[in-house]
Amino acid sequence: MHYLRLKFNFKKTGLKIFICWLIFGLTFTSVLCGEEACFRPGEDQVKINQFVDEFQSHKILCFPVIYRSSEFYRTIVDSDELIAEYFTGWDLYPELEYYPDAPDFSETMFPTQWAVFEANMSIFSDYLESLDNSWDYAMTVEILMTNTPSGGQAVGGIQCYILDDQGEDVFSFLMNSHHDMFNNADLTITATDSTEVENLALNSLFTALNALKLQIEEQM
Repeated sequence: MHYLRLKFNFKKTGLKIFICWLIFGLTFTSVLCGEEACFRPGEDQVKINQFVDEFQSHKILCFPVIYRSSEFYRTIVDSDELIAEYFTGWDLYPELEYYPDAPDFSETMFPTQWAVFEANMSIFSDYLESLDNSWDYAMTVEILMTNTPSGGQAVGGIQCYILDDQGEDVFSFLMNSHHDMFNNADLTITATDSTEVENLALNSLFTALNALKLQIEEQM
Protein backbone atom coordinates (compact mmCIF):
# COMPACT_ATOMS: atom_id res chain seq x y z
CA MET A 1 0.00 0.00 0.00
CA HIS A 2 1.23 3.48 -0.84
CA TYR A 3 0.17 6.43 1.25
CA LEU A 4 0.24 10.01 0.06
CA ARG A 5 2.11 12.26 2.45
CA LEU A 6 0.31 15.52 3.05
CA LYS A 7 1.77 18.64 1.50
CA PHE A 8 0.99 21.80 3.39
CA ASN A 9 -0.37 24.07 0.68
CA PHE A 10 -1.42 27.51 1.81
CA LYS A 11 -2.31 29.02 -1.55
CA LYS A 12 -6.01 29.15 -0.68
CA THR A 13 -5.99 32.47 1.15
CA GLY A 14 -9.73 32.64 1.65
CA LEU A 15 -9.76 29.16 3.13
CA LYS A 16 -6.93 30.05 5.51
CA ILE A 17 -8.83 33.09 6.77
CA PHE A 18 -11.91 30.92 7.23
CA ILE A 19 -9.95 28.35 9.25
CA CYS A 20 -8.39 31.06 11.42
CA TRP A 21 -11.84 32.47 12.09
CA LEU A 22 -13.09 29.04 13.14
CA ILE A 23 -10.18 28.48 15.51
CA PHE A 24 -10.52 31.95 17.01
CA GLY A 25 -14.25 31.45 17.38
CA LEU A 26 -13.70 28.30 19.42
CA THR A 27 -12.38 30.41 22.28
CA PHE A 28 -15.87 31.85 22.69
CA THR A 29 -17.68 28.65 21.75
CA SER A 30 -15.85 26.52 24.30
CA VAL A 31 -17.14 28.75 27.09
CA LEU A 32 -20.67 27.98 25.97
CA CYS A 33 -20.13 24.28 25.34
CA GLY A 34 -17.85 22.84 27.99
CA GLU A 35 -18.62 19.14 28.03
CA GLU A 36 -21.57 19.65 25.67
CA ALA A 37 -19.43 19.57 22.53
CA CYS A 38 -20.10 15.93 21.72
CA PHE A 39 -20.53 12.41 23.05
CA ARG A 40 -17.39 10.27 23.24
CA PRO A 41 -18.08 6.70 24.42
CA GLY A 42 -14.46 5.58 24.81
CA GLU A 43 -13.62 4.72 28.42
CA ASP A 44 -10.04 3.42 28.25
CA GLN A 45 -8.32 6.28 30.07
CA VAL A 46 -4.86 4.86 29.46
CA LYS A 47 -5.40 4.98 25.67
CA ILE A 48 -7.02 8.40 25.92
CA ASN A 49 -4.09 9.79 27.90
CA GLN A 50 -1.57 8.35 25.47
CA PHE A 51 -3.43 9.83 22.50
CA VAL A 52 -3.66 13.28 24.10
CA ASP A 53 -0.32 13.54 25.88
CA GLU A 54 1.70 12.50 22.83
CA PHE A 55 -0.56 14.07 20.21
CA GLN A 56 2.17 15.99 18.42
CA SER A 57 4.39 12.92 18.06
CA HIS A 58 1.74 10.66 16.50
CA LYS A 59 1.48 9.58 12.90
CA ILE A 60 -2.19 9.89 11.94
CA LEU A 61 -3.59 8.31 8.79
CA CYS A 62 -6.39 10.51 7.41
CA PHE A 63 -9.11 9.37 5.03
CA PRO A 64 -11.45 11.41 2.80
CA VAL A 65 -14.31 13.00 4.71
CA ILE A 66 -17.66 11.46 3.80
CA TYR A 67 -20.96 13.34 3.62
CA ARG A 68 -24.13 11.55 2.70
CA SER A 69 -27.90 11.37 2.80
CA SER A 70 -30.51 8.92 1.52
CA GLU A 71 -30.08 10.57 -1.90
CA PHE A 72 -26.30 11.01 -2.31
CA TYR A 73 -22.92 9.75 -1.09
CA ARG A 74 -19.92 12.03 -1.58
CA THR A 75 -16.50 12.92 -0.20
CA ILE A 76 -14.97 16.37 0.38
CA VAL A 77 -12.38 17.21 -2.26
CA ASP A 78 -8.96 17.97 -0.72
CA SER A 79 -10.20 17.21 2.80
CA ASP A 80 -6.64 16.09 3.60
CA GLU A 81 -5.33 19.60 2.97
CA LEU A 82 -8.11 21.14 5.04
CA ILE A 83 -7.35 18.93 8.04
CA ALA A 84 -3.63 19.63 7.69
CA GLU A 85 -4.16 23.38 7.56
CA TYR A 86 -6.45 23.22 10.59
CA PHE A 87 -3.86 21.41 12.69
CA THR A 88 -1.19 23.85 11.55
CA GLY A 89 -3.35 26.82 12.51
CA TRP A 90 -3.78 25.20 15.90
CA ASP A 91 0.01 25.02 16.29
CA LEU A 92 -0.17 21.25 16.48
CA TYR A 93 1.97 19.22 14.14
CA PRO A 94 1.20 15.51 14.30
CA GLU A 95 2.61 13.67 11.33
CA LEU A 96 -0.28 13.27 8.90
CA GLU A 97 -0.54 10.85 6.03
CA TYR A 98 -3.39 10.62 3.56
CA TYR A 99 -5.01 7.47 2.24
CA PRO A 100 -7.11 8.35 -0.83
CA ASP A 101 -9.71 5.58 -0.63
CA ALA A 102 -12.41 6.12 1.98
CA PRO A 103 -14.10 3.23 3.75
CA ASP A 104 -17.52 2.41 2.31
CA PHE A 105 -20.33 3.38 4.66
CA SER A 106 -22.94 3.59 1.89
CA GLU A 107 -24.90 0.51 2.94
CA THR A 108 -25.27 1.58 6.57
CA MET A 109 -28.79 2.92 7.05
CA PHE A 110 -30.19 2.55 10.56
CA PRO A 111 -32.95 4.45 12.37
CA THR A 112 -30.63 5.90 15.02
CA GLN A 113 -27.32 7.75 14.83
CA TRP A 114 -25.88 5.52 17.53
CA ALA A 115 -26.55 2.40 15.44
CA VAL A 116 -24.87 3.99 12.42
CA PHE A 117 -21.94 5.11 14.60
CA GLU A 118 -21.34 1.62 15.99
CA ALA A 119 -21.78 -0.14 12.65
CA ASN A 120 -19.47 2.20 10.73
CA MET A 121 -16.81 2.14 13.42
CA SER A 122 -16.75 -1.63 12.96
CA ILE A 123 -16.57 -1.24 9.16
CA PHE A 124 -13.71 1.24 9.53
CA SER A 125 -11.88 -1.12 11.89
CA ASP A 126 -12.20 -4.00 9.43
CA TYR A 127 -11.07 -1.75 6.58
CA LEU A 128 -7.91 -0.81 8.46
CA GLU A 129 -6.92 -4.46 8.77
CA SER A 130 -6.17 -4.51 5.03
CA LEU A 131 -3.66 -1.64 5.29
CA ASP A 132 -0.04 -1.54 6.35
CA ASN A 133 -0.12 -0.26 9.92
CA SER A 134 2.89 2.03 9.77
CA TRP A 135 0.80 4.64 11.60
CA ASP A 136 -0.36 5.19 15.16
CA TYR A 137 -3.95 6.26 14.60
CA ALA A 138 -6.47 6.43 11.76
CA MET A 139 -9.11 9.12 11.44
CA THR A 140 -12.13 9.81 9.27
CA VAL A 141 -15.22 12.01 9.60
CA GLU A 142 -18.73 11.12 8.46
CA ILE A 143 -21.48 13.73 8.06
CA LEU A 144 -25.12 12.65 7.98
CA MET A 145 -27.47 14.97 6.08
CA THR A 146 -31.21 15.03 5.59
CA ASN A 147 -33.80 16.98 3.60
CA THR A 148 -35.60 19.84 5.34
CA PRO A 149 -39.33 20.61 4.95
CA SER A 150 -38.41 23.78 3.03
CA GLY A 151 -36.44 21.79 0.45
CA GLY A 152 -32.95 22.46 1.80
CA GLN A 153 -30.43 20.32 3.61
CA ALA A 154 -29.60 19.96 7.30
CA VAL A 155 -26.92 18.00 9.10
CA GLY A 156 -28.49 15.51 11.49
CA GLY A 157 -25.24 14.22 12.94
CA ILE A 158 -21.46 14.24 12.68
CA GLN A 159 -19.27 11.26 13.50
CA CYS A 160 -15.51 11.35 13.95
CA TYR A 161 -13.79 7.97 14.10
CA ILE A 162 -10.33 7.80 15.67
CA LEU A 163 -8.96 4.27 16.00
CA ASP A 164 -5.53 2.93 16.94
CA ASP A 165 -3.30 0.67 14.83
CA GLN A 166 -5.17 -2.35 16.18
CA GLY A 167 -8.49 -1.00 14.90
CA GLU A 168 -9.76 -0.24 18.40
CA ASP A 169 -11.62 2.90 19.38
CA VAL A 170 -9.53 5.51 21.19
CA PHE A 171 -11.12 8.94 20.77
CA SER A 172 -14.13 8.55 18.47
CA PHE A 173 -17.13 10.78 19.09
CA LEU A 174 -20.46 11.87 17.66
CA MET A 175 -22.32 15.18 17.58
CA ASN A 176 -25.97 16.07 17.09
CA SER A 177 -28.66 18.49 18.27
CA HIS A 178 -28.10 17.42 21.89
CA HIS A 179 -24.78 19.29 21.85
CA ASP A 180 -24.35 23.05 22.07
CA MET A 181 -21.38 23.24 19.70
CA PHE A 182 -23.37 21.44 17.02
CA ASN A 183 -26.38 23.73 17.46
CA ASN A 184 -24.25 26.87 17.49
CA ALA A 185 -22.81 25.90 14.09
CA ASP A 186 -26.29 26.18 12.52
CA LEU A 187 -25.68 23.41 9.99
CA THR A 188 -28.68 24.05 7.75
CA ILE A 189 -29.03 25.47 4.23
CA THR A 190 -32.02 26.36 2.08
CA ALA A 191 -30.35 25.49 -1.24
CA THR A 192 -29.60 22.03 -2.60
CA ASP A 193 -27.04 22.64 -5.35
CA SER A 194 -23.81 20.67 -5.00
CA THR A 195 -21.64 23.68 -4.12
CA GLU A 196 -23.85 24.76 -1.24
CA VAL A 197 -24.11 21.20 0.04
CA GLU A 198 -20.33 20.83 -0.06
CA ASN A 199 -19.95 24.11 1.86
CA LEU A 200 -22.33 22.70 4.46
CA ALA A 201 -20.10 19.62 4.66
CA LEU A 202 -17.04 21.86 5.12
CA ASN A 203 -18.71 23.70 8.01
CA SER A 204 -19.55 20.34 9.53
CA LEU A 205 -15.97 19.10 9.19
CA PHE A 206 -14.60 22.14 10.99
CA THR A 207 -17.27 21.79 13.67
CA ALA A 208 -15.97 18.27 14.28
CA LEU A 209 -12.35 19.47 14.34
CA ASN A 210 -13.29 22.21 16.82
CA ALA A 211 -14.87 19.57 19.04
CA LEU A 212 -11.72 17.44 18.77
CA LYS A 213 -9.57 20.44 19.70
CA LEU A 214 -11.72 21.27 22.70
CA GLN A 215 -11.66 17.70 24.00
CA ILE A 216 -7.89 17.42 23.68
CA GLU A 217 -7.40 20.73 25.48
CA GLU A 218 -9.72 19.61 28.29
CA GLN A 219 -7.74 16.38 28.72
CA MET A 220 -4.35 18.13 28.83
